[in-house]
This record gives sequence, C-alpha cells and structure tokens, in this order.
Amino acid sequence: MKWKLALGLALSAFFLALAFKSARLGDVVQALAHAEYWLMIPALALTVFAFAVRAVRWRFLLAGVRAIPFPPLFAGIMIGFMGNNLLPARLGELLRADSLGRSSGIRRSTALASVVVERILDIFFLLLLLGTILLLRPLSAQIRSWGGRLLALALPVFLALILYRAYPRQVLTVVNRGTPPRFRPRVASMAESFRDGLSAFTRAGSLFWAFVCSVIMWGCFALVVTLCLHAVHLRLPPEAGPVVMEVMAIGTMLPSAPGYIGTLQYSGKLALLQYGVDPSVALSFTFLYHASQWLPVTIIGLVCFFRQNRRLGRWTSLPGARSGEEEADRAGE
Repeated sequence: MKWKLALGLALSAFFLALAFKSARLGDVVQALAHAEYWLMIPALALTVFAFAVRAVRWRFLLAGVRAIPFPPLFAGIMIGFMGNNLLPARLGELLRADSLGRSSGIRRSTALASVVVERILDIFFLLLLLGTILLLRPLSAQIRSWGGRLLALALPVFLALILYRAYPRQVLTVVNRGTPPRFRPRVASMAESFRDGLSAFTRAGSLFWAFVCSVIMWGCFALVVTLCLHAVHLRLPPEAGPVVMEVMAIGTMLPSAPGYIGTLQYSGKLALLQYGVDPSVALSFTFLYHASQWLPVTIIGLVCFFRQNRRLGRWTSLPGARSGEEEADRAGE
C-alpha cells in the first residue's frame, strides 16, 4: 500500500510539474479571480445528474444477477468515487462493491466484475468518441497515441472477460492449476461470483441500454467541460468540449495520487493547447473543472458513506488484505 501511495504521489507531482510548465502562476490566479462562477451551479447539477445516470447504467449491467433499486446503486457509485478522491490505489472500487453488497445482498466479487464491465464500456465508448472526433478535427500525434495505448490495454482484458464468460470451466481449470490447493475452494467461489457479474456480456438488451446511458452520461460531462471553459472566458469551437473531456478522461486513467491530482491538470492543459489557449488560462480551467467533479462527488459520497454507519479509516489497509476480502464477501452473501 505504501509503495503504491508513494508512486501515485510521485506521478502526480511529475504531471503537476508538466502542467505548470510555461504557465504563469499570477495569470492563473487572475484568470480564476475573474471567472464567472455562477456557471458552476449548472455544472455541479449536471455532474450529479451524470453520476445518477451512471447508477442507472450499473443497474442494467447487473440485471442478469438481480434487479437492484436505484438508491443503493447511486449510494455505491458516490461512495466509490468519493473513495477514489480520498484514498490511494483506486480503493474506491472496493468501497463501491462492498457498499452494494451490504445494501443489496450480492457478493463483492460479483459487484467488482460489473465494475470491470463498466470500465471496459467506458473505454470503448471513449475510443469510439475519439475516432469520431478525429474524423472532424485533426489532433496531435501525442493525443492520437493515447487512444492507441488505451485500445491496446483494454482489448486483451475485454477478450479475456468474454472468454471466461463463454468457457468458465476451461478457464477455471487453468486457474486452479496455478493456485495452491488450500486456496482453491475460495478462489473457485470468488471466480464463480465474478462470472455472474459478467452476465451483461450475454444480454444484448442490457448492453444496449447501458450504451444509451453512456451517451447521456458522457454528454453531460462534455457540457460540464463547456461550462467551465465559458467560466474562464474561453469561447472555443463546439467540438472543444468533447475533445477536452476525452483527453482528460484518458489522462485520469493513469496512476496518480487520490483525486486524479496532476494527471487531470496536465491532460486538460494538453488538450487546450490544441486550440491555442494560453497555458495559464488552460490551467485555470482545469482547476475549475476539477472542483466541479471533486466537490459534489466527495460531499455526497461521504454523506452516503456515514449513513451506512461505517468508518473510513479502516479501509486504508484494504487492498489485497484477506480479512477485508472475507468481510466484504460475507456482507454480500
């Protein structure tokens, strides 16, 4: 855990240094001082709505496991992203799975599998959007290469998940051979629950509506980007919002400190440089957009978290800890 946190902090510091390169701190402060902050009101509302749509999408992805009402799904989403904002190593994903297991009775490994499907869906939607953008506007070779790397990372995972869903016995046989005998029963149980969470791959209707939700959700985020651009008095072409959102979404997939600090600033600035925006103004935009995402998610997530009568501190030792895995699985059984 400590080395992961140290690595994330180091990478955040590195990307922050790149983000501040050629930017003037005084100009950043001035741009923020003269921003139109009233535009943040609809930006915050759209952000919360987008996360509500994400919860609806999660419901479609879990439809093959159990029909789950909206409230626990929304609470799990907000708790998970709050965790990613405050805790290292993307621990929010474990918080999200545990929250849903406690509130709806599904196993944690099943919920985690649905989160993996959700991430794969996001990646392929972003790749589709990037391809569409490239047809409309030529982007730098660096940004195009990000899309290629994203595809190279996602495609093997996507194919492996489909293979496991289609041929579970064969895959489990291979896994068992590489697992010590005393751990095999538990690994087999977790793998079976994980496979249940992949049921969306075999349900065309669920995938279709999940894709529709993705269009709405990412459209909301693009509008939030556009509002934040207007807040710092940037009037750019209509496609700028989706372009900047796309690049920042890919950038924040990189390892970083909690809350995507550094990676969001650098990727947002990199995208805006394509439009000839002054680096200082570009950096001021990233701070506004970051606030529009961090504040409502963290506040609502903490409210949902403490309403479930849990303590945040005990989760800081979670990743890979067998006791945490067992506790969460018991909660979902």
